[in-house]
Amino acid sequence: MAPESEKHDPGQDREAEIERLTQELSGLINEAGTQGREELREYALSLIQAETETTHVEEPPQQEVPKQELVFNPLALSIPLVLLGILLLLLFPPVGVVILLFAVVMAVGGGLYTLLFHRR
Repeated sequence: MAPESEKHDPGQDREAEIERLTQELSGLINEAGTQGREELREYALSLIQAETETTHVEEPPQQEVPKQELVFNPLALSIPLVLLGILLLLLFPPVGVVILLFAVVMAVGGGLYTLLFHRR
């Protein structure tokens, strides 16, 4: 067991430093004279309070947000297929007709799905 004189307590070092700074600050305030002494004392106290305030911000509990399922709606895909079908109808008519028919089927299916199963 080590003697108490050899033990090093960081809390005592901190207290000694605070006492030294307090004496230095009080000396500076006392040098100001009687006119500004009270104002300097209040200013020093407000600075110390402002610097040592700890604000504990509590994080709000995170609520679980239900994940929405990604729903595939054929109506959305039919729009670019119509545009592609019109372009291919001019360049290569048989392929353009097939793509346009496919787009119409998807648009009708997507429209029915939206009307029948869309949740509000």
